[in-house]
Amino acid sequence: MIESINGEMRVGFDAATAFIFTFGMTEVFINKSSGKAAAQKPLYRGGGGMQETTLHVSGFQENYANVMATVDMVRQHKPDAPIILTVSPVALARTFQDMDVVTASTEGKSVLRAVLGQVCRERDNVHYLPSFELVTYRGLARSYREDLRHVKKSVVEEIVEQFFNAYFSPSASSRGN
Repeated sequence: MIESINGEMRVGFDAATAFIFTFGMTEVFINKSSGKAAAQKPLYRGGGGMQETTLHVSGFQENYANVMATVDMVRQHKPDAPIILTVSPVALARTFQDMDVVTASTEGKSVLRAVLGQVCRERDNVHYLPSFELVTYRGLARSYREDLRHVKKSVVEEIVEQFFNAYFSPSASSRGN
């Protein structure tokens, strides 16, 4: 099955003329024997592995290295393709750190936002789409659904419209976007 998924991803990658990457969290669980990371807590939805994993909170340098490696990987195969980076406005539902979930979510989003800003400053044709800011600076009631975690569909549609206007409208091409 993984070979099939990888094959489909390769087809999509080869056909792509632009790439959008959304980054959402800095909390991951590392498998002690393989070193592989997962973004879900072991035992999530009935899975196992609690004894085999450990919580890891990735910081600026680690995320910076990972994002730069991702950009470099795309550039090896698609040197002229625009790359758009975003921070997900969806807050953590829970944290596994010894702190409040709001604090953990804010810290993680701040690290990711700083990383993406640095990468965009250092790399040509890598752009930041401020979906996180467009949602969070409007206020909770205007941006989020009743759960105060997921973004309202109307806000998502507005962000997508702004994205297309910025990158695909006739005036965008005259600005060099």
